Amino acid sequence: MSQSHHRWLIDRLPEWEKCGIVPADVAERLRTLAEEGERAEASGRGESRVAQIVLGGLGALLVGAGVLALIAHNWDQVPRSLRIAGSFVLMASAQGLVAWILRRGDAVQRWVREAGALFLVLAAGGCLALVAQIYNLGGDWPDFLFAWTLLVVPVMWATRAHACALFHLVCITIWSLSHIDTWRHHHPWQESPCLYPLLLAAALVYWPGIGKPRPALPNAVRWTAAASAMIGFDSLATWIVERTGGGEAGWLWMLTAAVIAMVPLCKIGIDERLSRKPQVVLGALVLFFAAFFCSTAWGARELVSSLETSVYLPWCWVLMGLFVVFAVSALIQRRWAVAAVGSLALTPLLSLASMHLHARPDLAWAFTIQLFAIGLVMILAEFFGAKGSPRFGALLIAVLIVVRMGDSELSFITKSVVFIVTGLAFIGFNLVWSRKIGAKRKEAAP
Repeated sequence: MSQSHHRWLIDRLPEWEKCGIVPADVAERLRTLAEEGERAEASGRGESRVAQIVLGGLGALLVGAGVLALIAHNWDQVPRSLRIAGSFVLMASAQGLVAWILRRGDAVQRWVREAGALFLVLAAGGCLALVAQIYNLGGDWPDFLFAWTLLVVPVMWATRAHACALFHLVCITIWSLSHIDTWRHHHPWQESPCLYPLLLAAALVYWPGIGKPRPALPNAVRWTAAASAMIGFDSLATWIVERTGGGEAGWLWMLTAAVIAMVPLCKIGIDERLSRKPQVVLGALVLFFAAFFCSTAWGARELVSSLETSVYLPWCWVLMGLFVVFAVSALIQRRWAVAAVGSLALTPLLSLASMHLHARPDLAWAFTIQLFAIGLVMILAEFFGAKGSPRFGALLIAVLIVVRMGDSELSFITKSVVFIVTGLAFIGFNLVWSRKIGAKRKEAAP
């Protein structure tokens, strides 16, 4: 438990004790343990497992890089047979280390497992590169990266090392981005980002071994996986749009972000703090950025053009099906904020509906009204006993006003006055809400 977690528990105990959730004697013991843990973390006596894993992984990285640099420096003087033998000796040594780690099982410290697995991954990549160079094998760097990624998967499955998972996620993200270029469109689907979903599924969650307990995912893996999914599926959408005639994939990016943000969660996942749900944070950020962009007249026109080229693609209907299923799940689980943010991806469909009525709605105002409504609900929900986010709602409205004023044709003086008024209102609301939270904490204190 980190220092922030100890402080969070200490701050919550008075309220739980007052509500009768935790008995007074239990609350006192928990408070004592949390204070001792907080003091240990502050004094440096609490050893960080993350630091151990990072240092162990860095050590393995430096060892692997040093060995490869030593081989490369004397490359011309080393006979071909010795080059091959040296490569496989390095590989065999790394495999032997991992075999020893797997045999020891839980007796091996976590950082040793992480360092050994990463050393094997680097050795496999180095051996693959040396063999390709010795025999002048063809191919380009995305092909090499793809082959290396396939070698990482069994190591990740066997060791369940977070370092391997991070390496795998970064590699498949870079690989998917490398296949957006138009010169690769003549390649078959199996050499395109269409493989990205399968590559991502290989890390869910470091299977096989269904009977084994799943590893507790650290924040680094969660955020990397969420970012990889966002970039990888956007690369897939871009590749599909460009392959079928070109155009923009802006609306498909919005749909992808909405689907990722609304991925169903279990009860424990719903109750976790937002920093442990990066798919929600990143998905919402993408949707808000796109919505602010489309709240301007020229941004709305760009989105409509991308909608007309994307809506009839099969991948679009796959995303729409997932969107409906995940949106229903979010509503059932009472994740109102997530469902409201995800609905931003449906606003562009107003332009399609208007085509049958021979009208063209102003999507800029549609996005403006929807963003304002979301911000207002986030503010008012807290005052009516529901879970909201008043500060974020106020920030949303303030940014919306700034964006709309920048796109308007009002005079410079008028815009300046609006900016000043908006800034003062935002500062005043922040002060009022801070006092309200401080009063609540005083009431909850014993």
